[in-house]
Amino acid sequence: MQNIAVVDFDRTILNVDSLKYILIKEKLYLDPMLFAFGALLFGNIAFNRTKQKQLFVRNLFKKRLLLLINRLDKRKFDKYVEYFKNHLNHDLLRILNENYSKIFIVSASEATLIENVVSLQLNTFAVIANNMKHLENFETCWGINKVKFLQHKAGDEISLAFDVFTDSLDDRPLIMMSNRAFLVNKTKVQEIDKNTLKCF
Repeated sequence: MQNIAVVDFDRTILNVDSLKYILIKEKLYLDPMLFAFGALLFGNIAFNRTKQKQLFVRNLFKKRLLLLINRLDKRKFDKYVEYFKNHLNHDLLRILNENYSKIFIVSASEATLIENVVSLQLNTFAVIANNMKHLENFETCWGINKVKFLQHKAGDEISLAFDVFTDSLDDRPLIMMSNRAFLVNKTKVQEIDKNTLKCF
């Protein structure tokens, strides 16, 4: 039987938030449309809007951000890939390689970026994430959408028991589906009690 892991990327496999890092370094927040969507998203979070309302605004924000990142020249993009390779969570990578025969990286980051950063680091993996080359009918891979994308792309494999590794309880839909769930904070990996959503 395969041991399957479903793993977040930002602040989990990677010790930083990849798209946020690029957003700040490239000053993409100065784009008026992205700034407006960001303000709207901040308002939704601050006023504790439902996850569904947040998801709608996140779709707008993430689509615009990916469009701007896609406009970066290849040399800049490659420079970010190299930077992120130096900020991998090697303790978690070791756990994954030693204990799991199949790994699904499910993330709101960008698919090509993830593939380039993680390549040669994991024995076997598949990436399910946003893609800056495919923005028509865009839905961000966040919250409940992670479950939808995982079920669509992984098919029968994900009907088996799997473990989840994440840095955030925003992944609660995946956590509740999992066999076991783990909260990752840099080198610290703690199992989550699914009834209380607190770590053991």
